[in-house]
Amino acid sequence: MPAGSLEWRGDEVRKSIERLVEARMTQAGEAGVEAARELVPVKTGRTKASLEFSYDRATQTLRISAGTPWAVFIEMGTSRVAARPFLRPGMIAAGRAFGGSGGTA
Repeated sequence: MPAGSLEWRGDEVRKSIERLVEARMTQAGEAGVEAARELVPVKTGRTKASLEFSYDRATQTLRISAGTPWAVFIEMGTSRVAARPFLRPGMIAAGRAFGGSGGTA
């Protein structure tokens, strides 16, 4: 490259950023699941065991989920039982682990 010239390697920069974001999202997902596991009430342990995260590279979306049908009732509560949030605090922990404030998205 001649002196005084610049070369932009946009594809390399983009790929590097995507790898960094994916690594940070993985760390954030792990932290979020760990936080949710600490908070979820345990009766049988199935909801706790079902907690997981996924990262969609195309939309850059991190999802923390519980794989039991009653997880929503634990999270949101019912007319008879108070809410015991564990997924929302897990997402806040994920946001903090990623480097954000952990506030709402």
